[in-house]
Amino acid sequence: MTHTHKANRPTANRLAAGFLGVASVGLALSACGTTTKTASTISATGPAGDLAASVSALGSQSSIKATFSIPVTASQAARLASMGPTKAPNTGFATALSTGSVFFAEQTGKGESLDSTTASSDTGNSYDFGVTFGSNTPLEIRYVGQSLYLHLQASTLMTDLGQPASKATSIDNELLKLNADVPGLSALANGGWVEISHTTLGPLLSELKSFASLGAGSTSSSSSNVGSTLLGLRTNILAAIKANSTVTSLSPGSTGGRQEYAVNVKAQPVAASLNTALNSAGALIPSIGNKLGGLSKSLASVPSNFVVTIDAYTSSGKLSEADLNLDQFATKTKPSLPVPLRMTVSTATISAPSGATQLDLSKLPSMLGGVISKLG
Repeated sequence: MTHTHKANRPTANRLAAGFLGVASVGLALSACGTTTKTASTISATGPAGDLAASVSALGSQSSIKATFSIPVTASQAARLASMGPTKAPNTGFATALSTGSVFFAEQTGKGESLDSTTASSDTGNSYDFGVTFGSNTPLEIRYVGQSLYLHLQASTLMTDLGQPASKATSIDNELLKLNADVPGLSALANGGWVEISHTTLGPLLSELKSFASLGAGSTSSSSSNVGSTLLGLRTNILAAIKANSTVTSLSPGSTGGRQEYAVNVKAQPVAASLNTALNSAGALIPSIGNKLGGLSKSLASVPSNFVVTIDAYTSSGKLSEADLNLDQFATKTKPSLPVPLRMTVSTATISAPSGATQLDLSKLPSMLGGVISKLG
């Protein structure tokens, strides 16, 4: 089901609402089940309780994969491209938009439930992030066995994005130049997998933490304050979404046997909560706060009557899909062209890629140490 909202609003307000809506895809649905672990303990009743149970049920799995895409046809994508600043169709952009997706995946180390206490401290957890176009995955990052794996096919990525081959050549040449300082990067330039092992990653992370601490002008104590403050802000934002949203059960229709729900989120109170979060983050980290002023001002002016609508689908008692129609945030009235930002949910199997070339990062800690010494 597709919902559209076409009332004229100032561009800044729409951009802020669009940012809010994208964030709400995951937050609004996760908020449905933030206070519960199993369906039997869901306190809400009716559609809200059913949807909350389907979200909570995902936590009983040992893995999860969320894939984000904009499922439009090539002709629709070309039309969207023609609405851009250049007003000219961009074939590469249209192809990338209609075939591309981004995915995130997590898998627990011992096969325990994702929402279990054990999983939160399991050092064997694995993670996966990638960008796909059709059957190609030209960019992927995996974290398995406390080691990091990278894969890049620059020529394929640039082709899929409709960019000139010269950009891919430039990327590969830079990697080949850096190979002198980081042996193994030539394998990445040639489209192979590379690995940063756990033993190599440890010293590098230690230096990066020191660098981040110096850049923020913070101590270990203030870093702890940042962590606890951000956790509290997330909780407050989720609470705002949960308190200002309604869930309606829709007729299954032609949804392939899945149950469909409409989640309506009042934008203004959620924007206010998000604005408070941004201001607090800016106070903690001034370098970030200085860059958030414009967005903060826009969030503060989100219209009181604006409602973000998300379509959610469940299958076998679990959330399987959520769609956010980006046309809700169009900057001007025009013929309706639904642009769904789609999140599909499934399970995942994450393993270390075979034949990965180990990167030699032995020079990097000393290089970072030198930078820190100069800055400090």
